[in-house]
Amino acid sequence: MVDNLETVIDYQTLLPFLRQLAQPSKFLLTSRHGLFAYTGVFCLSLKELSQVDSLALLQYEAEMRGVAALTQCFRDATD
Repeated sequence: MVDNLETVIDYQTLLPFLRQLAQPSKFLLTSRHGLFAYTGVFCLSLKELSQVDSLALLQYEAEMRGVAALTQCFRDATD
């Protein structure tokens, strides 16, 4: 996974390299910029999460990862 691809110094060189490794492996790239100009890249644009959904995601991740302090914050906020 490459998060925030636009921050990679030379992502235009990285993409062809990843393409060579992509059989049968796959890569998840996130970017604020579309990569529609690149062949072999499937682009899926998503809307931002609402505040409620963002908090639900954080709570889920805290519970799954066993981060007790963060999990307790969510419990306290809903009581």
